[in-house]
Amino acid sequence: MTYTVYIDAVFAVNTVMDLLVLAAAGRILGYRARKIRLAAGALAGGIWSCLALFWQGSALVMALITYGGMGTLMAVIAFPVKGARETARAVGCIYMVSVVLAGVMLALERLAPGVFSAAQGMEDGMLSLLLWIFLAAGGGFGVFGFSGEIRRMVRDIARRRDMCRVVLQFGDRREEVSGLIDTGNRLREPVSGCPVHVAEAELMERLCPAVQGVIFIPYRSVGGQGMLPAVFIDAMEVRQEKESWHIARPLIAVTKRSLSPEGEYHILIQKA
Repeated sequence: MTYTVYIDAVFAVNTVMDLLVLAAAGRILGYRARKIRLAAGALAGGIWSCLALFWQGSALVMALITYGGMGTLMAVIAFPVKGARETARAVGCIYMVSVVLAGVMLALERLAPGVFSAAQGMEDGMLSLLLWIFLAAGGGFGVFGFSGEIRRMVRDIARRRDMCRVVLQFGDRREEVSGLIDTGNRLREPVSGCPVHVAEAELMERLCPAVQGVIFIPYRSVGGQGMLPAVFIDAMEVRQEKESWHIARPLIAVTKRSLSPEGEYHILIQKA
């Protein structure tokens, strides 16, 4: 039996599939990878798929190159990975997405006969092309939906890990609310360098309706820049499942914006 393999088709199909996989993996991992890097990583995978057709050596060595070496090379080319641990995580994510993409396309392939029953009059080549486009598009939608759900799940897990209970004390007033350890908060009082926590205005109005000595803290964010009023309160205690700590005379900046759209937390804690 003789098989005819069109190397241009092998290259095109594998490059497109690798591009889908890398784009979805980058979305899960949270990388803002440049499109040219994703394309370069996919091209490397497509080139290897063609070279593998001519491999005459050990099947074990080929498997090691394909699943170890090429996966690592594609991750390094496509993503700004740093260190062996981050690279291994990226490679693992690439193969996880590949498995999902293969599963989605296999499921769609079983549905394809019914979908294309009305196109039996077409030439075999055109029908095969339409079938591949159908599978690729369906697989792409499926894997990107999967990547979005995985990313949201990872983000929710990370957020739950950083949630805490915060007890604020000012004079004889006391408020206990949900807070979030904000690793991205780098606000500092310009003169002393004191770390600045951020709370919603409604919470601070309940805790200290009248204060003296308001300090204005400059800030810069994606939405712009400006000044936030801030006050020192007497004490603050932060509680998590495995630890808790006390902060004397914390400086709290006040924002009129809601910190959490879902109302999950009302203060952002800057952990030293």
